[in-house]
Amino acid sequence: MKKFTLLALLGSGAALQPVAAQTVQSVADARAAGVGAVVTVRGVVTNGTELGVIRYLQDGTGGLAAYSTSAAGFSALVPGDSIEISGTLKNFNGLLEIDPVASVAVLAQNRVIRPAATVEASALTSVFAEQYESRVVRINKNTSITTSAGAAVGTFGGNTNYLLNGTTGATVRTAAAGNTGNDIVGKAAPAVSSTCWEL
Repeated sequence: MKKFTLLALLGSGAALQPVAAQTVQSVADARAAGVGAVVTVRGVVTNGTELGVIRYLQDGTGGLAAYSTSAAGFSALVPGDSIEISGTLKNFNGLLEIDPVASVAVLAQNRVIRPAATVEASALTSVFAEQYESRVVRINKNTSITTSAGAAVGTFGGNTNYLLNGTTGATVRTAAAGNTGNDIVGKAAPAVSSTCWEL
């Protein structure tokens, strides 16, 4: 069974600002604090440089995006890093993210990335909900992938919308091509009859 990881959301940069020491919160509690809150969370990183300077992290309670072009150690984060990260929450195009990032520390490496949910492609729209934002979700039994206009996909493009099983309202978007070779841009679309997707 082939497996692909697709994460595609946007981020924005801001100047690094100092943040006072914070008590570590769960990701769900940090999200509930809302825009403008200064938070410190621990979680497992789910992407690397294939999405540029944004990283997604999740714990058992939720997921968050983090964006930084200047925080020490941030650009070196890779999938499976267990981290503690502090910063201020902001809303960027509907995505809750930590920006600016005040500090980040790697606590452990090579952690297993567990999907927050597993659904069949026929129930794909059920995971397009706030509770799954910035989290890995596993999609089973996908039988087709098309462009948003319904055309067959031969090779994945960057910054492109796709539909799994032709499901409208559940668009999957690829990021721009990265330089790491870890993304799917430029690669052939898989034979999907036995494919499992992780978003």
